[in-house]
Amino acid sequence: MTAPDRQSLAAAFNRAAADYRASFPERLGNLFVTLSSERIYVAPEIAALLAENAAPVSRMIAQRDKLMREMGWAAAAGLQDVGGARLRHLSLSEEENPRYVPAPDAHGMNKIAEFDHEMGHFVVREGDAKNPSRHAAECAADAFAALRHIQRFGGETGFFAHAPFAVAKSVIFGDKIHYVSAVFQKIAALQKEGILDIRALSLPETALLAGKLAREYALSAETLGRIHAAYAAAPAVRNSAFLSKDEAQAVMRVMLEHRHDDDVYRAGKLYISQAAVQKALDGEDPEVKEMRAEMARHEKETGFTPDAAAAMDKKPAANDPFSLI
Repeated sequence: MTAPDRQSLAAAFNRAAADYRASFPERLGNLFVTLSSERIYVAPEIAALLAENAAPVSRMIAQRDKLMREMGWAAAAGLQDVGGARLRHLSLSEEENPRYVPAPDAHGMNKIAEFDHEMGHFVVREGDAKNPSRHAAECAADAFAALRHIQRFGGETGFFAHAPFAVAKSVIFGDKIHYVSAVFQKIAALQKEGILDIRALSLPETALLAGKLAREYALSAETLGRIHAAYAAAPAVRNSAFLSKDEAQAVMRVMLEHRHDDDVYRAGKLYISQAAVQKALDGEDPEVKEMRAEMARHEKETGFTPDAAAAMDKKPAANDPFSLI
């Protein structure tokens, strides 16, 4: 999939927004979508309202675009007050963010996944900003994005070989709420096992499943805090540049120090399993070799699994796949 131009992106987002609006009319009758500073979709119900408030709406869009550029955000979603009404504003940038699919020609896949993620905050009940657990809300939105990715592109794009491992850096480097590896791993298992035909689900069914996965596989605040605290205690991790050899070795030291806490160990294992991290560790460093050997012994002796979902699984009956929903 080659990188689409701006016009193609805008057209894809417009079609997707219209589909979502049709499937969730009660939630998305107040939706408008922008790409950078350009309006690319406006729900029919609010077209007149936006036209009547053209100047404040233009300022609002410009302010959101400026904030996204300053913060480096690829996408954002939230409520905006316009003419006395509360509108759902989903905004996207054109910047590449290979969070979901790492292939160099997967820009379009990543952009639509970012769009689906933000839409998940709107259409999945557990993804709402009012959810007292911000982590669970992110689990819901990312579950929705992952399910929609399968529905759009299938399950062999590299998404599940990359995303569950890449997001582990979140909890290690302080962004605890985006550590959603367990949700991604559970969806990968559902896809592989064929328990549920994900591509056959309607959009409302997909939203219900995403919410269920978030409830089942979001981690507790205590667990997230414990994992992050273990890695934050190591200065080389806390202050490192991503993917450096020193950082990777520091992560491995924390893993071994906390080897009897599977949650802490697993976050590090997922992170260092990335190809880029393994490349940083390549070479003849005797400490790295010894730590790798010690980790292998530990994992063999304990039967450790890096699959966070499998470790906490509440697997449904095979003859009742919709028990997930």
